Amino acid sequence: NPKTALIFYAAQDFKYATEYRPINFIYYNLIKWAAERGLDYIDIGISTEDGGEAINWSLCNFKETVGGRGINRDSYMLDLTGSLEKSRLRGKGKYVYDPTSPRKHFDHYFVKFRHEIFKEFIAGKSALELGCATGFSTSLLARQFESTVTIEISEEYVLKAKDFLKEQGLLPKVRLINGDWNETDTLLKGKFSDIIWFGGAEYETPHGAKSLLDKMKSLLASGGRVHLSAPNRFSMNRRLGFHMGLIKHMEEFSVGDALFQKKKWLEDRQRLVEIVEGSGYRIIHVEPYFLKPFPNNLMLALPEDIINGLFRFGRELPDYCAEIYICAEKA
Repeated sequence: NPKTALIFYAAQDFKYATEYRPINFIYYNLIKWAAERGLDYIDIGISTEDGGEAINWSLCNFKETVGGRGINRDSYMLDLTGSLEKSRLRGKGKYVYDPTSPRKHFDHYFVKFRHEIFKEFIAGKSALELGCATGFSTSLLARQFESTVTIEISEEYVLKAKDFLKEQGLLPKVRLINGDWNETDTLLKGKFSDIIWFGGAEYETPHGAKSLLDKMKSLLASGGRVHLSAPNRFSMNRRLGFHMGLIKHMEEFSVGDALFQKKKWLEDRQRLVEIVEGSGYRIIHVEPYFLKPFPNNLMLALPEDIINGLFRFGRELPDYCAEIYICAEKA
């Protein structure tokens, strides 16, 4: 197409990314160059990985900050054998959530901040983690506990977490189980000092969350604690999205959440406490954390010291924080 410029590959040394923004400089000059030559379009390439099976969501967000707009090219296949459905249930062929670095997903900071609070309330030396994604949160647990067991329903995530933990030299300290966390009573034996359920409660109905919390009690050692986190439906970024007309009500979830293919239940501090207490627990600590005023793509443009400052500043405005952490023990 004679009216289109193609940016085949643009890269930067991330050592200089925050201070100098070289990739922003490159895109600015390329867009200027194309405009001066009367070109109508700039193709800045794909935003997928693994042969189109995984969306690089952070890359999509970045390209939108420089004026890009995504176009989805669909392909369709008739599944005559049922093999595609089996692959989907094993976690293959869908969006891959990877917070191992902020370049891959902004949630890297959420994981880091959860653990910053959580470490002050650890009860013992053995951990059970519900859901590991690609292993970043698991790696932090492996550094804090003598032993860690993780249950993850996606076979793909288990394999990715195994590779990541091996790279970190932490795999010997972790037992990875491919299974459903709702079947902990059949998958596990023994007791744990701490059960960690970060970033998962919102994908269970309130009734489902209570049912799982009830099962956890049989897995807790004497004096053991449950730790969970969930999004705050009244957070600053959600309030802003509502007033901008991006969401119609405070319980509507975003396009990014839809990639998980499950309904998201958004709670506030009071409702989360009611769910935990209604499951037979005594609350030890509740702490909303991280003041996140903007969507992920805009947050990624901020220097890291500002992001860390927003985490600390959140303690002054807890009702506006993005997530809520709860620590509890059996009543």
